[in-house]
Amino acid sequence: MKVLVSPQKKAEWKINKQDFILELQKKYNVTNLKEITNTKRYYCYEWTIKENNHFLNGMLDNSLNCVYIESDSMYLGCSFALWIRTFMPEYADIMLYDEDFINYIYFKKDTDIDQLIETFQ
Repeated sequence: MKVLVSPQKKAEWKINKQDFILELQKKYNVTNLKEITNTKRYYCYEWTIKENNHFLNGMLDNSLNCVYIESDSMYLGCSFALWIRTFMPEYADIMLYDEDFINYIYFKKDTDIDQLIETFQ
């Protein structure tokens, strides 16, 4: 699965980069974490997580309100999206969507994971 988590419209708020990276390292088995300093790249951090023989690659974009997720596990990808949602304001209209914008869902931090999985199956 390849999806993005982002607000529907341009947002004024930002994910706190330091808190996000600290919590990422606490919660997940991060095997690779890189800060991207090349200003031509659209992302500022990228990471790889290994969990139960599955992987998840992620990238935080420079706007600090969009995260790209690629995983070989629908469950891991969707649960990670729910975790990311906790770093975004409750009032914000947040979407989880695929690269082609064929499948998408608006979701909150308490959205049932099965709703997310159904959207992308």
